[in-house]
Amino acid sequence: MDIYSRLFGADNEYFNKTGKPIYMDENYFRQFHYSFVSEREQARKKKGKCIIPDCNKRCVLSHTIPESAVLKRVSHKKDVYYPAYDAKLSGYVCKSINIGKASAFPGFCVDHEKLFSGFEISGDFKDPSIALQNLRIVFRYMFEASSLLKVFRRKLSLYKNEITSYQQKQFDSVKHLLKKEITLESVEDEITEHLRLQIDNLEYLYAKINNEDLIPLVKTLEGTDCSVTIFVVHLDCEVPVCLAGKSEFQTVDSKYTVHLSVFPSPGKTFCCFSLPEIYEQEFIGSMEKYKNDLDFLKIIESWMIRGTDFWYINPMEWESYSKEKQEKILTLLKSNDNFPDEELDFTIFDNLRAELNKSEAKYLGEIT
Repeated sequence: MDIYSRLFGADNEYFNKTGKPIYMDENYFRQFHYSFVSEREQARKKKGKCIIPDCNKRCVLSHTIPESAVLKRVSHKKDVYYPAYDAKLSGYVCKSINIGKASAFPGFCVDHEKLFSGFEISGDFKDPSIALQNLRIVFRYMFEASSLLKVFRRKLSLYKNEITSYQQKQFDSVKHLLKKEITLESVEDEITEHLRLQIDNLEYLYAKINNEDLIPLVKTLEGTDCSVTIFVVHLDCEVPVCLAGKSEFQTVDSKYTVHLSVFPSPGKTFCCFSLPEIYEQEFIGSMEKYKNDLDFLKIIESWMIRGTDFWYINPMEWESYSKEKQEKILTLLKSNDNFPDEELDFTIFDNLRAELNKSEAKYLGEIT
């Protein structure tokens, strides 16, 4: 039997029909996927340097949403519910998490964490430091892209090295039969192609967040360039959810990103928007259809499904929903076909709406 047949023939004991090592079967790639999911989750918790550029100090766990001032408001026994993507189910499930861990990521060092201490500790959303809130959202997205990028790069390197080492071992076993040295080519297949595509996408995403979100917002906050509009909406009702995420909005010929923080406080709700200044009038125009607090609940509800999955809800509130409503919310979260200014065909905060309608009736009765 010649060397080629021993290594690559139909009856060889080393490689399967796709040219991969014989042990790389369906079960191998299933485990490959699950190990990636596990590594991704670990990467999101791994503490490194502070995310602020040029800061080399060790980071701590930072809350994107203030723990004592906000998360505690929507908690039950210090726990909140949140939508978590389950890779095995290819869908969302609602999970419980302690407010000490909710919205936390290894972002800022102790010193830079103090930037947000004003409103975070006091719950005073009129504190000037509130202008920095959506900056935390931007940094969190940058951290997620960066940590995921590291996992894909590591997976690509390990996968290529594993196959290369396996091939080299087989060739070493027959090299004494060869008249000249064999140079193995770099491993390239559908797996490496997929990993490289994901790496390219993440590199592009990271650069986009940095160039289109971070730099303009920082310059606006510094007062050197007012290219980002920041405005707030105060509701005279307390929603049972807190939120901190971003979403795209669509114009006739383009799309733009809007960051939003929704923070409930006693009897009120604070909403902070930040977006490119050139789209300010278009965005405000899309918000003008919400005439009162009851109407404005629609944009928050839509944002929870069509904007971001980064929200936390009061457990008792969630448990009060019918199974049908819970399943509908979690199912719709997988869709990317709509924008937050497109209203849902159902309402989420029915309990709050009932309270507002009751208060409205009482108030009108007194006027009469």
